[in-house]
Amino acid sequence: MRKKILNHTCILVVVSVLLTFLAAGLVMYGKYNEDLKESVRDSLKYVQDGVEKMGNSYLDDALGKATSARITLLDPKGNVLFDSLENSAELENHSNRPEFIQAEKNGYAESLRYSETLSKQNFYCAVKLADGDILRVGRTTDSVFYTMLSSSVLLGGLLILIFAVTFILVRKQTKDLIEPINTLNLEEPLKDVAYEELRPLLGRVDQQNKQIAKQMEELKEAEAVRREFSANVSHELKTPLMSISGYAELMMNGMVPDEKVPEFSGRIYHEASRLSALVADIIQLSRLDEKSSDLPFEPVDLYELAEDIVLHLDSAASKKNINVSLEGNAVTVQGVRHVIYEMLYNIADNAIRYTDQNGTVNIFTGTVNGHAFYRVEDNGIGIPENEQKRIFERFYRVDKSHSRATGGTGLGLSIVKDIVDRMNGTIKLESKENVGTTFTVTIPLEIDHNAEKEQQKKVEKPDLSGKSVLLVEDNELNLEIAKMMLEDEKMVVTTAENGKEAVDIVSQSVPGRFDFIFMDIMMPVMDGLEAARQIRTLNRKDTKEIPIIAMTANAFQDDIRNCIDAGMNAHIAKPIDSKKIEDTLQFVLKQKMQLSL
Repeated sequence: MRKKILNHTCILVVVSVLLTFLAAGLVMYGKYNEDLKESVRDSLKYVQDGVEKMGNSYLDDALGKATSARITLLDPKGNVLFDSLENSAELENHSNRPEFIQAEKNGYAESLRYSETLSKQNFYCAVKLADGDILRVGRTTDSVFYTMLSSSVLLGGLLILIFAVTFILVRKQTKDLIEPINTLNLEEPLKDVAYEELRPLLGRVDQQNKQIAKQMEELKEAEAVRREFSANVSHELKTPLMSISGYAELMMNGMVPDEKVPEFSGRIYHEASRLSALVADIIQLSRLDEKSSDLPFEPVDLYELAEDIVLHLDSAASKKNINVSLEGNAVTVQGVRHVIYEMLYNIADNAIRYTDQNGTVNIFTGTVNGHAFYRVEDNGIGIPENEQKRIFERFYRVDKSHSRATGGTGLGLSIVKDIVDRMNGTIKLESKENVGTTFTVTIPLEIDHNAEKEQQKKVEKPDLSGKSVLLVEDNELNLEIAKMMLEDEKMVVTTAENGKEAVDIVSQSVPGRFDFIFMDIMMPVMDGLEAARQIRTLNRKDTKEIPIIAMTANAFQDDIRNCIDAGMNAHIAKPIDSKKIEDTLQFVLKQKMQLSL
């Protein structure tokens, strides 16, 4: 910066001096020429008076020197009779000179021109005498260029002097100017501001410093959370896997008595269920972390969802003899149905998990202050006051051992908090240890005032006996497990090992042969998505209507959307179980019923 200021200042000074000299030269040149012309005119008048009084004898070389001018006398034909500087006999005829022609014609003339005789620029004045002769007086005048050129030495010396002085002064000034800027304390820019003009800039720097510091702190916190999350995920995944592996190895080596096989199988199933629940929760958190989700919003009745949740949790509550009640009325909010369901379900499920035998769980829905609310009260173990601020953290457990006993993953309330925040809602916790806990969720209310919302018809558990299913799965063990689950529902199962085989089976079957198709996605030869597309393009009515259900471990929103785009009707995340199959088929049949209305 210092070098730039120095260079620019020196250039500015030099240009200013040159322009000033040029302007002054032009003014002085103009003034000089006017004075010279006036002097020539006076000399002509002086010589004219002398010649008219004394005749041509008045003219001599001394007169030219006395007047510092060239004096020339010409006859009417242009012949040179006298010249104060040159031999008149050697001079050519001057009848073609502009001043001669004009004086001959008008009696007086002035001319500024280049003289071939003198090889210089001259100013001439000519007058016609009484006897017809032409008297001419001239003086040499410098051109502008010559005038400037003659001053170049002076100008050069002046420029060098000015440049040197300017360089020294500007260098010192720029150093004094830049030094406070170079020594600025960028960590505290507003401390000891040298130039007030810089205060707005330094204010922005200070603000940016604060933002950067805040972001760095947030990054540190996020990194700490990420490390903790990764460690927790690793631990929670390895624990059930170790149990499953250990029990399976004991059974494989024949170290388990026959009477203990059902017990060990149950333990393996329990740990597998825990592992599946953990994976499902992690996937749900990943879905919620997707900022660009474009799932469509729809009117959702909280009371209707609560009824469904009570129905699904009836079995878990019955095992502990917990009485679950629901009170309230229909209240509609705008949101994604399955996401809101997940939120409400986790709260109610958490209440049942942490309520002892013979306890009570009460669920309420309604409106308050322009917001919908969903409240769950229990008389369970409660949460210590010093732990209540952290219960929404991922994997945080109030009592780790007890949490495992209840089958929790430590992610349920974290999922609830994320969903509530995304819906611009609030969640309130009231809890007292060994007394009970109350969770209250409030969501901005959006009620349909145009019509009373009708209670949706419930679809009873479908009768699947005799239904024909095409099961497509490339993994032999997964194929066998899924086949057994479907056959347990009295369904007739046909299997295929890849998408191409499935397309061939459907295309060669009689119309209406299959009621459902369960399709794995990741398969050799042809994947499930392409197989679904080809089945939908078969020129048959049944292939366009038959429900196709995806089975895949890829359960992110984009994966689900890809399945729907390929023509599939629903999606089951692996590992599958009988409950998932039953719920999915119920959903598909309900969907099919609505389309037929």
